[in-house]
Amino acid sequence: MAKTSKATAPARKKLERSTTDLTQTICERQKAGPKQICLWDAKLRGFCLRITPAVTEKRGRKEITKGGARSFWLKLSRTRKNSDGTKTVTPTWIRIGSFGAKTDSDLTVEVARKRAQKLKDIHEQGGDVRAIRQEQRNPDDVRQLVKEYKESRAYTKLRQSTRNALTSYCLLYTSDAADE
Repeated sequence: MAKTSKATAPARKKLERSTTDLTQTICERQKAGPKQICLWDAKLRGFCLRITPAVTEKRGRKEITKGGARSFWLKLSRTRKNSDGTKTVTPTWIRIGSFGAKTDSDLTVEVARKRAQKLKDIHEQGGDVRAIRQEQRNPDDVRQLVKEYKESRAYTKLRQSTRNALTSYCLLYTSDAADE
């Protein structure tokens, strides 16, 4: 007679994570699919290019495809020991920037990989990457930009309703934006 064992939950299957040497050509030519795609880099562990899903809409006779945005990400993990002896792994995703974005000084694969390596080095030395990234977004810089814009000639040419809208928007970032 065969022994029967208690029913146990099936082991989770690990998703295969294919890595490739990310190049400019691969990043440009990869097409967006119905699901999000992550192209993992073989040179730097945790570095990937995420491509958002493409959605096709019908507007009259035209079919418009939206999505397919490409951005570089770095996945960092912090392992912590619990009081009962088990380990907890907490993943953190850090966005490096958009691929080929004109506003990000034409972010290429090489530049993004260097930025990711710097952040990874900080993380491995025990630094808090998110806190460092937050410090780089200095509110004093935003205050200075708002002040310079309000003193510019372009601001004085705006209608009062537009000025009010800009002022209320700037209040989100600065406390002294309403001062005129």
